[in-house]
Amino acid sequence: TPGTPGTPGTPGTPKHHEHHEVTQLASETVITLLVDAMSAHMLVSNIQWQTIVNLGILYQANRLVGEWLFAMGGMEVLGEVMARNLYIPQVQEQMCRLVYIMCQGESPTSMTLKSGFVGVGALEIAHKSLFIHKLVPGCAFWAARADRVLGAKSKRFRK
Repeated sequence: TPGTPGTPGTPGTPKHHEHHEVTQLASETVITLLVDAMSAHMLVSNIQWQTIVNLGILYQANRLVGEWLFAMGGMEVLGEVMARNLYIPQVQEQMCRLVYIMCQGESPTSMTLKSGFVGVGALEIAHKSLFIHKLVPGCAFWAARADRVLGAKSKRFRK
């Protein structure tokens, strides 16, 4: 019956096609638009925050997002956003969360993204962010995780 939670057509009931729509959204065109928005509005923290959150959602739905970001020069934009918004805890928290999500694990994509983030100075920025925002719980939590994941050596190369 409509109105009963779990019944199709009832608000709050997940639709089977929602995951597919998110995956469709995670296309190269959408990623390009998000990176362009970040690039055009470097110091508009609410745009940066929302864009970073969206990149995280899209990456979790489709890992190709990481490869597209890397291929289109998105790492440089993300590194610049991270550096320019160093003193904005909300942006740093989401940026460090994104770094952690994208760089955890030993998959080839994670390793490529990790080298990309390290290459644009994200490890140093995460370290500074951890120090600057140590009293901001969410930011300190994700900055510590980003710092740890970027600073960790690959198991493949450990002795």
